[in-house]
Amino acid sequence: MEIKSTDQPIKVEVVRKWYKTWWGILGIILVPYILLPLIFWKYTNWSKGWKIASSALVMLFFIFLLAGLSSESSQPTQNSPDTQTAQQESSTSTISQKDLMKQNSPNVKQLATLTADYVGKSFTLYVNVESTNYYNYGFRDENKYYSVRLWDDSAEDVFDRVYGYLDKSKPENRSLVNRLLNEPAFLKLNASIPVEKYEQSSNAFLQIDSWEEVK
Repeated sequence: MEIKSTDQPIKVEVVRKWYKTWWGILGIILVPYILLPLIFWKYTNWSKGWKIASSALVMLFFIFLLAGLSSESSQPTQNSPDTQTAQQESSTSTISQKDLMKQNSPNVKQLATLTADYVGKSFTLYVNVESTNYYNYGFRDENKYYSVRLWDDSAEDVFDRVYGYLDKSKPENRSLVNRLLNEPAFLKLNASIPVEKYEQSSNAFLQIDSWEEVK
């Protein structure tokens, strides 16, 4: 049996109950204000003055009710400026960092597993950076380098992270590392794997040539 599909949309007609329509809601609101004056005039023994006064009060109350509903519906809900700014910054920060890390080519996991393919090459990375004290291979001199650990969204666990090394002679690197002692940062790095620093079968150890904080 062959089943043929069509691209024609199926029309579904939704029928609202009368009390959920705009005219139904309006009617429910109006009924008490129409009936009350009729009751005053037809089923009470009040004087004409009392009937007029009571009917006028009902109508005034109805007018005030409509005015209140109208003013509330016309005022959009607004957050405070501080709340709006915080929400915008949080959303932008989260989205932009993820999008920027997707631009990494190679990404951190590729550098960690295919290190030999990138020896002698320079590349730009958007990564999370934290301070560490690991020195090895071509970057063993603790008096010359600061050690940091790098990762992006491609790093599934700590074993996919790589190490980077900053020149201690540059004051801006010292300032950065002092900040990283308190918490990680998100940075844009210009990095490379120098041929003279690479040793066969070693993991990725990057020379960080320059950096820029991304906020």
